Amino acid sequence: MSNDPALDRFLSWIEHHGGKISKISLSQGASGRSGFASETIEPNETFASIPFDLVITETVARRAFPQLNALSSRPVLSWYLARENNNSESIHRPYLDMLPTTIMTPYFFSQDDLVYLSHTNLGTAVRERLVGIRRDFDCILQIIDPAEHVSWDVYLWSYCVFSSRSFPYTLIDPEYTGDSSEVLLPLLDTFNHKPATKITWSRQGTAESGRISFISGDTIPAGNEVFNNYGAKSNEELLLGYGFCLADNEYDYITIKPNISTDPNGPLKLQILKNCNVTSGNLDPLVHYIHHNHIPEAFWKTMRVLIMNTFELEYYATCNDPGQLDWISHRNEFAMTTVCTSLLQSRIFELKRSVLPRENLSSCQHYALIYRDSQQLLYQNALDMVNQRKQQVLSSIKSLLDSRTMPSPPFLRIAHPGQPPPIFNTATTFVPLETATINVDRLLQRDLPFKAFIETFFESVEEELDVVLMLCLIRQLSLKDDSPWYPSLQAAWNAFDSAQEHCQETVMGLQDIYDSLFPQAFEHLETLDRNLFTLEGLVWANHMLSNYSVEFPPSAEPALVIVPY
Repeated sequence: MSNDPALDRFLSWIEHHGGKISKISLSQGASGRSGFASETIEPNETFASIPFDLVITETVARRAFPQLNALSSRPVLSWYLARENNNSESIHRPYLDMLPTTIMTPYFFSQDDLVYLSHTNLGTAVRERLVGIRRDFDCILQIIDPAEHVSWDVYLWSYCVFSSRSFPYTLIDPEYTGDSSEVLLPLLDTFNHKPATKITWSRQGTAESGRISFISGDTIPAGNEVFNNYGAKSNEELLLGYGFCLADNEYDYITIKPNISTDPNGPLKLQILKNCNVTSGNLDPLVHYIHHNHIPEAFWKTMRVLIMNTFELEYYATCNDPGQLDWISHRNEFAMTTVCTSLLQSRIFELKRSVLPRENLSSCQHYALIYRDSQQLLYQNALDMVNQRKQQVLSSIKSLLDSRTMPSPPFLRIAHPGQPPPIFNTATTFVPLETATINVDRLLQRDLPFKAFIETFFESVEEELDVVLMLCLIRQLSLKDDSPWYPSLQAAWNAFDSAQEHCQETVMGLQDIYDSLFPQAFEHLETLDRNLFTLEGLVWANHMLSNYSVEFPPSAEPALVIVPY
């Protein structure tokens, strides 16, 4: 007998129904009632076991409340447990008396606690899931006799008992193939989580008359806490489901889902991903998990497709070879890393924007801060990996420039079967953006006469950046070998079909631009090539701008560059 009557009743109840506990004492630990080794437990030794008779299953819950048949597993189980908890004569009473009266998952956080989850995926998930939990609760109230109602707080507590203590139903019946279902295993749910703990969940017998046992995988010295292993769980899963999380959690990750809801080409891009069988492997194929120091290849491929411009989409619209998404072009790869950089930087900014107290914290705030700090670190790690990829792309472009390689238009790998993707040097030297891309500021600084011409004809370069950049492209083409970009621009010029049908509205707009500049411009700068600074030249430059440009987020410098490789 102990000094804990509830514990004595519980252990007697377990033993009466055929359960067993060996070399274990249950007592209060730092995180509630836990199991400790009263004697040394050897490897492969069974230290706890219960028959399936004691298990709370969905079948038991539905038998008690058949009118809830239309609802999914968790609401029915939660209602059943809540009702049983209000029943002093419940057959589960000894077990119910052992359950914690408070379960501090984020569903029970105060407003002060929730501040620590602001601007995180978990903060959003808590709000959204609470709406769904409440919807199920209100639905049940419409079905069940008012005399049998329970309060919202009791129902939510019951819901969190399952999130923090349940096991998969397949432990009871491995042949079960129905919708996801879960069970409560009295006694076995007492043991806390510790990653990498070696333990076996062993099932014996049939689903009707079997039992389940916990078997140690290592020696557990007397006096040590006996742990379970919940599996590879991120801090988001641990905090949301169990009310705690771990510093330096090797299984932690960030969740990223690109938003293409406003992209008019979104449906086509999703179809390309489907045709190429590119998916995150999650329920939502666009939701990607990024772990420490690893970005999944499916994420890179997804982003390459989602940032495709119209020109690239024309070539990839019917693509069904996932290998073609390993590399699209230098422009595409640079644009992809630029978008990823902006996305990750915005997440980091939001997390850093809230300056939160770090002393005298509640338990909820303490764990929320561990989660938050880990998320920020993971975002930064991901950003570092993206920036490394961006530098590799810039280094590859710079190598092509330095070797004065003349590429074959169109600058898309899919248009040149058999062309391998570039091999990146992992020890890349830093390459400034302006040395590997065509941008207005760089070109004007290197060509002062042309800069004076531009400043004469344009009051604001920024407001007419696209037109100025087109003129810069023609200028670079006219400079021939004096321009590092001449090989790629010449290749693009030679391959350009001026007789090809172009958008009449676009051509008319370019005609207006040409008429506003020429022939006056020739008088201002006599070195302008009259054979290139033509309407045809503007149509070509617009083609280059449309197909090989990368636009940066607002306020970024530069705002627009050309990557003609």
